[in-house]
Amino acid sequence: MSKIPTSGTVPVKRVEVKPGGTAGNIARIAGILGVKTTLISKISKDFPAEYKKLMEDVGVDTDFEISDEYGPICYIVESDEDSLAFMYQGPMDSPGKLRRIDSEYVHFATGNPDWILNLMKMASGFKVFDPGQELSYRWSPDRLEEASRIADLVIVNESENSILERYRFKEKIVTLGERGCLYNGEVIEGFRTKAISTVGAGDAFRAGLYYGLSLGYDLSDACKCGNMVAAIYISGDIHKLSILKGKKSCKELP
Repeated sequence: MSKIPTSGTVPVKRVEVKPGGTAGNIARIAGILGVKTTLISKISKDFPAEYKKLMEDVGVDTDFEISDEYGPICYIVESDEDSLAFMYQGPMDSPGKLRRIDSEYVHFATGNPDWILNLMKMASGFKVFDPGQELSYRWSPDRLEEASRIADLVIVNESENSILERYRFKEKIVTLGERGCLYNGEVIEGFRTKAISTVGAGDAFRAGLYYGLSLGYDLSDACKCGNMVAAIYISGDIHKLSILKGKKSCKELP
C-alpha cells in the first residue's frame, strides 16, 4: 500500500516476524562489524533463546535482568511512504537494577526514563542519549531537561528533533533517511540504494557510527560510516556487513 490508512480494512502484502528492538539491533549489527559491545537490558523469561544466540554468535556480551512479564513486543505497519509502530513495553515499562557502567561509549536507547537517567548519572565515558520513538510519549519536559545536562550527544530523527528544539544538548545528530544525517549543522550526505525495507535503518546507522568511532574517526567522519552501513543494511542482507569486519577505513567499504 502507498499510505497507511486511518480506518477500514486493507490487504497486507507481506508479513515478517523478526527479532529486534532498538538496543538489540544496534548491538547485533555492531557485533557483525567487529565492534566489541555489551548489551544491558531487562527482558522477559520468555525472551527467544535464538535471538540471544544471534547476538552472542557475533561477539555481543549480554547482561540481562530477567522479568516474569511478557514482552516487549512491537508491531510495525510499513507503507511505501511511512511506518507506524504499536509498542507493548512489558518488562521495559518499569526501572531495572542500578549499576555503574564503565565504557568508552555508553549508548542509552529506549526504556524506562527514570532508569535511564539514573544509569546515565552513574556511567563513565561518552554518554549517548537515544530515546527514539519513545521521546513523544515517555519523556516529560523535566526529564528531557535533565538528559540534556547529562548526555554528551543525542541522536534523533527529524520528527523527534522537533520535540528537542528547546533543549540545549552538547552535540546532536539528526538522521535524515536516504539524505544522510545532520551533525553540528552540517549535512553529511547519505548513499542511495534500492531499499528492501527501511525498518531498522536508524539502528544500522548507529552501529555504523560506532564502527567509525572504533576506527578512531571523529564524530563527523563516523557519521559517514553510519550512512554507508545503513545503506548496505536496507538493501536486504544483514550478513553482507560481515565483510566489513577488520577493515581499517570506511573508505574500504563497498
